[in-house]
Amino acid sequence: MANPSDHQPDWATRRPVGTGHVVGFRTTQGADVWLGVPYAEPPVGTFRWRAPRPHQGWQGDRLAVAPAAPACQPPSFGVETEDRYIGQEDCLYLNIWAPSRPSLEPRPVIVWIHGGSNMRGQAHSYDARHLTVSQDVVVVSVTYRLGLFGWFRHPALRTGADPADASGNYGTLDLICALRWVSEHIAAFGGDPGKVTIAGNSAGGWNVFSLLTSPLAEGLFHRAVVQSGAVLTLPPSLGENLVDAASPGSPRSSGELLLQLLIDDGLAADRQDALRQLEGWDAARTADYLRSKDSRELMWAIEDPTSRRVAHPPLAMAPIMFADGYVLPKDGILSALREGAFSRVPVLLGATRDEYRILLFIFGRTLSFLEHHEDDGFTVLDPPRFYLAGDYLSQIMQIEGVFGPARAICAHQPGHVFCYRFDWDALDPADWLGDVRLGAAHGLEVYFVFGHLDLGAEFFHHRLISGAALESFSELSARIMSYWGAFARDGTPGRGEAGVLPHWPPYDPDGATMVLGRGATADVACVTMAGTRDDLIGRLATDERFPDPASRHLFIDELIAGTDLGLGFTTGHSFTPEDHVRLRAAVGEGKLIR
Repeated sequence: MANPSDHQPDWATRRPVGTGHVVGFRTTQGADVWLGVPYAEPPVGTFRWRAPRPHQGWQGDRLAVAPAAPACQPPSFGVETEDRYIGQEDCLYLNIWAPSRPSLEPRPVIVWIHGGSNMRGQAHSYDARHLTVSQDVVVVSVTYRLGLFGWFRHPALRTGADPADASGNYGTLDLICALRWVSEHIAAFGGDPGKVTIAGNSAGGWNVFSLLTSPLAEGLFHRAVVQSGAVLTLPPSLGENLVDAASPGSPRSSGELLLQLLIDDGLAADRQDALRQLEGWDAARTADYLRSKDSRELMWAIEDPTSRRVAHPPLAMAPIMFADGYVLPKDGILSALREGAFSRVPVLLGATRDEYRILLFIFGRTLSFLEHHEDDGFTVLDPPRFYLAGDYLSQIMQIEGVFGPARAICAHQPGHVFCYRFDWDALDPADWLGDVRLGAAHGLEVYFVFGHLDLGAEFFHHRLISGAALESFSELSARIMSYWGAFARDGTPGRGEAGVLPHWPPYDPDGATMVLGRGATADVACVTMAGTRDDLIGRLATDERFPDPASRHLFIDELIAGTDLGLGFTTGHSFTPEDHVRLRAAVGEGKLIR
């Protein structure tokens, strides 16, 4: 995206929003753009950790030519900054792209939810001008609260609170509030409020799953796209209890955070002293204390103590997405999908073939075949084991994030689910990895969805696509945008927007799945992928890349113990002890335990 200072307001983009108007700018590609449009009141002060309140509007004209600040977060990987934390709590804004040319009919709307583990990310990084012009759609990107500002539960905050304020799922409520704004105002920008597609990658896909199963979001969207998503929801106890409670909480629960704040403030000498100090506090005093803290104090307190010594801390995975029984289903997202308790809309979902090759550097820093350097570089000490780990963990991610949810949804609405796997793998080797290749890496298909390589500083793949690969990138990107555009318009990718691409059939019991890109080509083709953990364990049990049973067991042992609890083991995107039992049965007896 161009520097915001280069954007000059164009009064042809003046649009009514409530009691006032917004004025954006016009691009040379033929898109009208509005950046930093507020959809809710700032969630600051006494409104921290409360449900968002719809924005009260303004009088007159509001310039919307520069993005708003991102939500509070550590800098994304690859961002050049001296700041340990960036962003601000006043972050509930959205961005809009619409074709400049007039249309006789309202256009389909795609609401894009950014990724970043729900801990990092910026909505304005996703420049949608190519997507909106090529597919004649309106695109909205949303900023929402992240980390402990977006998902946070403490008993003191629930005293006297209504169910929304007490839920802890503030980031999810932000997205629902943004969808209500779209429903009320998107017609002024040429969008059809009756044809809204929610879409997101990684944590954005995770959020799409949450919106599918939230009763509060029902009716606010009409299609859903999940790219590399997850179906995790956590018990509230994990988010608020102490680690030594009868029902243990997370080391980064609100209870543990409060103890660390008292220590950091010098009000307690250690954890035991902090516990004693809190014995005399009532709910009101605790809530006031938590809301009085500066955002950076809170982010500092929730970090792992070992990460406080590094300039750019790794992800500090606070508990996120609570099964509270009001915003999100009490038994979790996957159970709701299986029971049919979700919005009955067409769903397109998929993942990349080599998801975990890059995720290993984030969530597998203790693995023996990786060496992490202080400058954030890596050495892959054993490339064959690296590729094996990436292969099998990527397949688990596809099973748990794509095929499992697809089967659950299909049971209630057959013919309205469409699956893909993104296989294009023509990236150049990364300079920080030597000769190791990332393949069809996590997040890579996002470039193809938006039709260009400049998606902001936190994205690094644009440095790795060059030469002949640029031609196949452009061709495959045009095909993917066409499929996504057709899905937004008709609820099926079909043969793409122009009706000339290979037919994309619905997912079925045989596992019909569209493969997008093959090697360095733009080819697309439908294949069958059953996708279960038993299938995966069966392949692992006979994989000739392992010389003997002992090496198979050591491999799975290390992945159980060596992947970070952040987004691996706890989301189901990793091996489990139960998988190891099945592997032993498969290797020792030649059959699986079912």
